[in-house]
Amino acid sequence: MRYIDHLLNAVEQNPDLSAPIIILHSDHGARIWLRDQDEWPETGYDERMYWLDRHAAFFAVRIPGQPGTRESRPAAVHDLYHSLLKSDFTEMPNP
Repeated sequence: MRYIDHLLNAVEQNPDLSAPIIILHSDHGARIWLRDQDEWPETGYDERMYWLDRHAAFFAVRIPGQPGTRESRPAAVHDLYHSLLKSDFTEMPNP
């Protein structure tokens, strides 16, 4: 996460990248390191959150001219990419 800011700053400072589309996709959930259930109570973590993190990945898209939004409903990654391709990368994916 700490390198995302560096990436975005480098893109903004590069005159050859006037309107880039940026897609960030992680390979796992945010709390994947919490494997021991004894640690869960002190973090507010529970079985549902664990299931979501084990089956979830961070997916972010920046399209120039599109407002920022946040979506927490689950969606298949292949559906998100299909939606981007179908819109020719002009609209945010709709899960």
